[in-house]
Amino acid sequence: MIFIQNRFSLKIPNHFKIQLENDLKNICVVKNTNTDITKSILIPKNISDNFNLSYNNNIFYFKPLVSRFNKLPKKIREEYGTFFTHFYNELFIIENIFIKELQLHGVGFRVVKEQNNVLIFKLGYSHDISYQIPNNIYVHCPNNSTILLMSKEKDILGLISAKIRAFRPPEPFKGKGVRYSGEKILLKEVKKSKK
Repeated sequence: MIFIQNRFSLKIPNHFKIQLENDLKNICVVKNTNTDITKSILIPKNISDNFNLSYNNNIFYFKPLVSRFNKLPKKIREEYGTFFTHFYNELFIIENIFIKELQLHGVGFRVVKEQNNVLIFKLGYSHDISYQIPNNIYVHCPNNSTILLMSKEKDILGLISAKIRAFRPPEPFKGKGVRYSGEKILLKEVKKSKK
């Protein structure tokens, strides 16, 4: 879990990788190595200009550049409080979200995301398949053959991804169908007809 040690530091879990990008240190790239979820968090200029940001031994530090926090202008102190809460919430989401990736394999197979979390599948049938994704699952289609499902609820995520896979399970000869990312399909050899 992520712990707030004090108002200037956060204890980060071992399975997190955090990197401050560029010389200005105004972009923080966070990766949960358990789920491979990566997010870039933009750090406001007033924060990067007035705080020394660092990450050592699983502690993320926000050290004021002045001797005392109260010496900072009130506006910057308030902005820092808002950002500290935002930063913590972003890490909390990254820690508690699970992800499933499905891929479509087959000529003409594709998926399109429409409004209200509706997916339209073309999977080689005479009709399209329309499927409503529940509101507690975030869905993203980076291209027309990939589906990313994300949720804090691991069990529901597993059920929904299994249901989508069942629309067209990988067939055993060419592997055409819907499969999980990285899923290995044991293909059968096509028997040659005897002459």
